[in-house]
Amino acid sequence: MSRPHGRQAHQSRPIKISFDGLARVDGSARFSFGPIAALSSVSGPIEVRLAVENAAQATLEVSVRPLSNVPATEAKAMASTVRALLTPAMILTNHPRTLIQIVSQALVPSGSMSGPRSVNNNALTAAMVNA
Repeated sequence: MSRPHGRQAHQSRPIKISFDGLARVDGSARFSFGPIAALSSVSGPIEVRLAVENAAQATLEVSVRPLSNVPATEAKAMASTVRALLTPAMILTNHPRTLIQIVSQALVPSGSMSGPRSVNNNALTAAMVNA
């Protein structure tokens, strides 16, 4: 039995992680699982806009972007889920009145965001480790 891209039933897609040195960010990583790939970056703590400043803890901003077009409902829902998962894990009270910005960019054409979800999460994790 063969699977898409000529793989056998016992073969998995190749995994590749690279820590790309993006300019003006504190950590970045590219994660690919076969043809599906994502690039993520982490910046912060950095100066926050006064409108979203929180005196008790850092503000966490998460953006998930598709390869083309503007983020749709599914990308915004994924960003909200990532924010909800990361908020308890990060010690935001150590840096009040600052911003921690996390951005994940899909590197494959948008079809369904359900496939790239795990790739985005792995890229984000690797970028946070790199920061």
